[in-house]
Amino acid sequence: GFPFSKWTVRAVPLVLLAFFFLPMWGAWGFRVPRLSWCRAGVYALVAYLGLTAVAHHVALKRVQDFAARRNLRVERLGALPLPPSVAHWDGLVRTPGGTWEGRMDLWSHGPAGDVPPFQFVRDNAPARYLETAEQLPKVKTYLWFARFPVFRFGERSGLPALEISDLRFFARGNRPAPFTFAVTFDARGRAIWEGWARAAP
Repeated sequence: GFPFSKWTVRAVPLVLLAFFFLPMWGAWGFRVPRLSWCRAGVYALVAYLGLTAVAHHVALKRVQDFAARRNLRVERLGALPLPPSVAHWDGLVRTPGGTWEGRMDLWSHGPAGDVPPFQFVRDNAPARYLETAEQLPKVKTYLWFARFPVFRFGERSGLPALEISDLRFFARGNRPAPFTFAVTFDARGRAIWEGWARAAP
């Protein structure tokens, strides 16, 4: 659900082609000792992990700065990577009424790069339906799993329904986001069905 830039789409295949086929040029790769290949792999892995650790620190700091400037009541916040680029991150701040989300490019500079623009995804579920759903064992398990849940209320087959999704996972088109959990209620507000949203009646 996260679109790649044109530069990424062109660069990644070229890098992979070079990695796999350049050692075959003149068979020089077969003359390199196996130990040297292993060491190079370990060095590359360590360098990559170090780079991602620094990038995560920078991204998380920007999310924290945003929450501090808005004086948000933070329940949970985080910065999640958006592969394949180490510079793209998804900032998330969970508050009592919903979740703020902002995507950032660490290569950008200036005020827009220091604190990325965030959008607020509001919870719209009435309290009585939300309280009923939160008592269900499967919903409790889902909320244990979901780091940044969003509660959306609507109808399914003419009945009140609550959908819970996690903003760590992106929706595609009109389909529910992956790992979206749904609860359907009767006219009295009692839960009559629960399960994954795509299978809901």
